[in-house]
Amino acid sequence: MESAGAQQAKLSAASAGLTSALPWGLASTAAVLAGSKFSPAFAKSTSPSARVALAISPPLFAFFLAGDLRVHHDAKSRGDDATPRSGATWPLQMANAFYNHTLIAFGMVIT
Repeated sequence: MESAGAQQAKLSAASAGLTSALPWGLASTAAVLAGSKFSPAFAKSTSPSARVALAISPPLFAFFLAGDLRVHHDAKSRGDDATPRSGATWPLQMANAFYNHTLIAFGMVIT
């Protein structure tokens, strides 16, 4: 059974994710539909699955990024920062750095 704090974090992350993903979903779907309708080269060179992937990738990224940042922000506001320990191994130090700097970690992964 989840604690009340875990349920609140889940709801907060889902709400932030959906709020962020909706505009991206509308924009990317509109762009793919416009490209399919007005550009014969785009329609010819992309398969239906490629167009679906182009339409859903930005909102999925926005959903997960906003949800993760909300969880991270809520944890920081409660004082749950991952603090480095003396004598911690370098993998643990890197994990703490990624936890404290989520956006930088995402940037490192996608580049």
